[in-house]
Amino acid sequence: MKSKLLVSILFLFIFDLSAQNYIPYYNLINEAEFQIFNKDYKKALSLIDKAFKLEEPLAKDFYLKAMCLDKLKTVKHTKIKVEECLRNSALYNGRPSYWLTKNILGLQLDTNFIFELKTIENNQKLKNKALYYDIEYFIDKDQLYRKVLADSIMAYYTEDDIEYINYSKLVNKQDSINQKEFLNYIKEFNYPGIKKCGTNLASIILLHLNCTFLEDYNVILLEQLKKGFIQPLYYAQMMDRINCACNNKSFYYAYSIGKAEKKDCLPISKKQIIINRKSIGLSPYFSGTGLLQKDITKWKSIAYPLE
Repeated sequence: MKSKLLVSILFLFIFDLSAQNYIPYYNLINEAEFQIFNKDYKKALSLIDKAFKLEEPLAKDFYLKAMCLDKLKTVKHTKIKVEECLRNSALYNGRPSYWLTKNILGLQLDTNFIFELKTIENNQKLKNKALYYDIEYFIDKDQLYRKVLADSIMAYYTEDDIEYINYSKLVNKQDSINQKEFLNYIKEFNYPGIKKCGTNLASIILLHLNCTFLEDYNVILLEQLKKGFIQPLYYAQMMDRINCACNNKSFYYAYSIGKAEKKDCLPISKKQIIINRKSIGLSPYFSGTGLLQKDITKWKSIAYPLE
């Protein structure tokens, strides 16, 4: 077991961590996911292998490779290869032991190996404990005033009441302080997403981005996306939500923001949505383009094992 772990750990250092552009990698993985959806596992595996040669692989994509190997069963020593992928997925802050319960493989994996995966996952979680505390700190600050707004202000006042208006201004003021602090944190330590610590909880903070910081966050988060620290999905949702609220524009979705705002923002065309999505490595095949819309639930469960 120790020798296998050493091989996997050494794999972490093969790639140049200064690589600056994950977008081609993401686009290859998006095509691979589409081929998994179409059950062309051989083509999907080829695309995944091409992506792995471009950048340091991400946890989810090791799992997708394991799925393809499992389906094909033509690779020599398939079980060893599948276990290697799952082990690497755990080492890269993934949750393969959980994903295995949602996307059951045909191979029979030993209970000792499942225990090994859970041990690696727990060790990674302990290793990333400080980052979890950082995320909790920012989320607590983000939610502090909102909790009072939801529990007390909204219970007694309407949006037109002066009490509601004044408290909303206080929330917005606090948001500006929090978001400036979070932006400086990202500049210094990188975005704390799945690649760094195995969770996307930090995306909650981005939901309440102030228009004042839109351009600064756009520049910084696009850099983080190219480094693999924030996934295209969360970058696109944040940018469209804030652009819709601030500029009446959206680029990656036919976007609608909350009931209170009652605002719909439509991109130029479906074709333009697809172009925009590919430009940041966001899948053009589901959610917002109209393509595969009826198969959304099936698609997510089969080919997108995210938390």
